[in-house]
Amino acid sequence: MSRITALVALLSVLAAPALADEGMWTFDAFPAARAEAKYGVTIDKAWLDRVQGSAVRLSTGCSASLVDGKGLVLTNHHCVSDCVQDLSAPGRD
Repeated sequence: MSRITALVALLSVLAAPALADEGMWTFDAFPAARAEAKYGVTIDKAWLDRVQGSAVRLSTGCSASLVDGKGLVLTNHHCVSDCVQDLSAPGRD
């Protein structure tokens, strides 16, 4: 066994596994008691309603978030690239 192979084997044994929280928490079934017990954070219905109200689904199927009251939307570039191109003109990007 070469030194590099042995080193890779040793590092993979020592590497800590990545752990993720289980499931997807939806707004209508958020486990508030479990989140408070596990993370020490209190998330109430008013907070969930506010966050849900800022969630956006674009016509392209992408998700986005409202960032401010003036309509600033945060999303990925590929989700709006067609719209950006339609609104742009020579000398106006």
